[in-house]
Amino acid sequence: MRAGSLLGLLRAPGIALRSATLSYRYRPAELLKLPIRAVWTARLDKHPDAGLSLGGRLYLGFFPGPDGIRSSEEIVHLARDRPVRVTLSRGSTFETQGVVLVAPGAEFVVSENGELSIGSGVLINSGVSVLCWDSVTIGDDCSFAFDSVVMDTDFHRIRPGQAGVTAPVVIGNHVWVGARATILKGVTIGDGAIVAAGSIVTRDVPARALVAGVPAGVIRHDVEWDR
Repeated sequence: MRAGSLLGLLRAPGIALRSATLSYRYRPAELLKLPIRAVWTARLDKHPDAGLSLGGRLYLGFFPGPDGIRSSEEIVHLARDRPVRVTLSRGSTFETQGVVLVAPGAEFVVSENGELSIGSGVLINSGVSVLCWDSVTIGDDCSFAFDSVVMDTDFHRIRPGQAGVTAPVVIGNHVWVGARATILKGVTIGDGAIVAAGSIVTRDVPARALVAGVPAGVIRHDVEWDR
């Protein structure tokens, strides 16, 4: 199914119904464009006082494919077993700047007054968790591999000596976060950087650097990557 194919959605009634339901509920003025494309198990729970701003289509429960988006027949079992969930609490904001594709099993949680901003052309793969208690910003053309985690909070304070529990996370443009990597509070990742699989990032990452390890450190500079 191509990214803009309404016919493809109509061939999958469950997807068409869920897409229409969520689009009407949260973006009624743009219903005919179906700004939210969702498999039938996708959950988007938005508090009435939360803000939702979509600069492009938001795909919930899909994978990329050779023609843009993989067909519903290929993701039926994954969508059923690992539903995608988006939770927007009171006073929170979630905005996208363009097309964002969220695979089955991914989860966004934006806590009260939190701010989550995602750029254009971003891929959030299966099992990814983005936990936003303060501010998380993700740039354009980023790719998050399976089961990676982004969190701007420690949730609990360690005494004595810990100054704060939350701090903003900023991820630049064209950043690749490897499978099961974790990005912790207060981190800024520069454009074009790569976070190796299994890494735990506790400090800033320079642009076009490859970091790996626990805690993550720079192992190569001036790297380039393609999807």
